[in-house]
Amino acid sequence: FAALSVRDKCTVVQALIVNTKLSIIALRTMVARHENLSRRVNGKEKAAVVLRQDFVEHRCTDSCLVFVSEAHLAGLRPDVLLLDEVQQAEIFSRLQVKSNKRKSVLQTDSPRKRLRLSSTDTVNMSGSDTTFPVILTQDEKDQIVREFRASTSNTALKRYECSFCGKFELASECRLRLTTDLDISLLERAVVELRERSRQPQIQPFGSQSLVNGSYVLCHLCNSAVSKKSFHSIPLRSYAN
Repeated sequence: FAALSVRDKCTVVQALIVNTKLSIIALRTMVARHENLSRRVNGKEKAAVVLRQDFVEHRCTDSCLVFVSEAHLAGLRPDVLLLDEVQQAEIFSRLQVKSNKRKSVLQTDSPRKRLRLSSTDTVNMSGSDTTFPVILTQDEKDQIVREFRASTSNTALKRYECSFCGKFELASECRLRLTTDLDISLLERAVVELRERSRQPQIQPFGSQSLVNGSYVLCHLCNSAVSKKSFHSIPLRSYAN
């Protein structure tokens, strides 16, 4: 067997599937040497087209085995090293243990165990070439902690109620304007007319309970209707609309 990296194994497999016409026998032989692949489905042998598609979607792992002849056929470097007997025995043992474990679980009557095995296989197939856990430096760990604390602090999570529409929005997204610095006469005129039409004399242009230190709170939508020191239009969801 060829001693190749996971990436080179994937390259060999894809080259063989795409550029050569492997027989059904050759495909079934290859399946036995690659992890997370099976030559059968529902107790029946898979067709050649199905096996080819399986290999197209397959991502090799350290346990997958590639013949030296396959590496040469795929155009990989000719001086491919051979796995020694210890390495071969270790990989064969790993494949055999996983195969036996899968068979024993599939034969069980517990649907929960079958579901758990299926989920594990899906994870292995999608991320088999990723090594976990990832070892981080202390600086990276400290940075993660700082970002977490900043994102979950009271300041970051604090919300204000918009004075003109009642929407609760993150404080970082709101704008505060002094009541003496913002002309709301447009909204006041609209509210006077709205009171008569809707027969609701209690309607107000803003919620007095939402003022913060003598300032109006504007959500990003209401603030978009402000030009300099006054409203140029009535916000769509405001009390005055």
